[in-house]
Amino acid sequence: MQAKGQAERYAILARIVALNKERAAEEAKGLVRRLRPEYQALDYQAPVLQTLDLGEAAAPAPDNLIVWPGSLPEQVNAVQSILSSAVSPLAAKYVARTFKGKRATSVRPVLEPLASIGMARQLKDGRYAA
Repeated sequence: MQAKGQAERYAILARIVALNKERAAEEAKGLVRRLRPEYQALDYQAPVLQTLDLGEAAAPAPDNLIVWPGSLPEQVNAVQSILSSAVSPLAAKYVARTFKGKRATSVRPVLEPLASIGMARQLKDGRYAA
């Protein structure tokens, strides 16, 4: 008689495990069943358990784009001025966005020498600061 009761308990447990696997598969596909929806917060979203790398905050686009200076000394002064007026370190692409039609590849040859002579600092993440 005791063996029969144990077999029933095992069958119940096996059925619960099988149902749990089915629910886990459904939830993985986005189907979430609620036993008592009136007690559930349907708009609840689980907190994010990992930190999200949202990257660097984009620098706001300036109202007036600056024309890229023609001579190297003017370029150095312009880029150094941008860095010194920035409230936080900037990536080359954000420095370039202040100049009309320029990309990071145009500004990097000015930023790197500025960093090498001490007029700017290059951070480990590649951003530059005055």
